Amino acid sequence: MSRELVLIPTEKSCIYLEGAGRTLTSIEWSTHINVTFQSKANYTVAKGITFTNTYNNPVLLDVNNITQAKAARISGDKCAFFDCGFLGVQDTLYDDDGRHYYHNCYIQGGTDFIYGNGQSLFEASTIFFSMGKYGPKRDGVITAQQRNSPNDTSGFVFKNCNISGTGGKTQLGRALNAYARVIITDSYLSDVIRPEGWSSVTFVGHE
Repeated sequence: MSRELVLIPTEKSCIYLEGAGRTLTSIEWSTHINVTFQSKANYTVAKGITFTNTYNNPVLLDVNNITQAKAARISGDKCAFFDCGFLGVQDTLYDDDGRHYYHNCYIQGGTDFIYGNGQSLFEASTIFFSMGKYGPKRDGVITAQQRNSPNDTSGFVFKNCNISGTGGKTQLGRALNAYARVIITDSYLSDVIRPEGWSSVTFVGHE
């Protein structure tokens, strides 16, 4: 386990990071101001690494003070993650901008824990709602996609994924902008998902 902040700047494209496996290799930090792992470059590829933000510690945390604490921010184009983990509570994975691919990844959180304006495919991955750690009635939201116009090509696609969790109930997503787009296909949804599925927030009529 490495405790540090990692930043790949814009000019450092085509970087490949490989760990021994997501249960064996991890990069961790505790912050609500910064982000544990950030890649601004194009063509970043990572395999077998878990990125964790421990700021919202479930043992020490006042549940009324959960705040943004990003484990990863991906802003470059054509980035890919294989067998990686992303662990946090709120805003775990900031899928900021660009085209991204996540395969056989494990993504855990409680509130808006996959969010941003990326154009991304999550395939054969586990999406785990973890707010049950704070009590059985603690609810949350999985995605908060930010597509803001009908011409915007961004959106999240979840294919052959396992979407489950523990404790409270969660919505699959809520719209942060009027044209938010999330597609879930050929995936398992456990009973942790609320029956209504989605929240339009202030964008009723754009469902």
